[in-house]
Amino acid sequence: MTNRTHLISAITMVLAATGVADVALAKSDRPVALVEEISDAPDAEVGAFDYVYENDKIDLRPNGRAVFTYFDLCLTEVVIGGVAEIERDGIDLKKDATSVREPRACARSQVALDADASEAGASVKRVSPFDADAWQEAALAVPRPFFKWDPGKDSGPAQLTLYYMDADPIRVVWQGTAEGAYFDYPGDGPTFEVGMPYRMVAMLPGGDVVDGVFSIDPGLDLPHDLVSRLVPLD
Repeated sequence: MTNRTHLISAITMVLAATGVADVALAKSDRPVALVEEISDAPDAEVGAFDYVYENDKIDLRPNGRAVFTYFDLCLTEVVIGGVAEIERDGIDLKKDATSVREPRACARSQVALDADASEAGASVKRVSPFDADAWQEAALAVPRPFFKWDPGKDSGPAQLTLYYMDADPIRVVWQGTAEGAYFDYPGDGPTFEVGMPYRMVAMLPGGDVVDGVFSIDPGLDLPHDLVSRLVPLD
């Protein structure tokens, strides 16, 4: 049995211990972009750090402003006014909306973690880790992960637990709460060991549980922006 298989079994036991019987690995409807900023848009129905999906219509009338960073395109787009209709390859501007696109440094290459991981089909998705794979890890160049999830229908704080997965037994290294549907890991939180797997598990107010695996590798040639720090929990 490989180390990776041992790790899969260990994670299954951890999630069972937290009351998680069935954790979804991916969503069929992948987000197109992340809203990094939005202002003066009371009818937009999205906020900062929300995902936007294909066919969403974001109302920025009359003078709202939103900054969208794409996952599958190395672009950031600033839209002012009008209505922004989200498409897979960009934004369709309507109702007198205007926009400015700017390239952003990004990388989407995948690399095997090690021989065992390669045999198990695992890889590191360096910028947009949304693929349906049990061992799709988000590799970050900076030790400040930004966690994002779908909040569901129930309001209230999410209960967060961070596990260090290479320990035997697996150990909890941090616990806390988060309002809303995102959490920026604190600068004074426990430090991460380079290259080692960590798993953040979030218990949502309605009882659902989401999670994501990540590691820190300062040697990666990646920008230090928000999207490159993103660890989606699903």
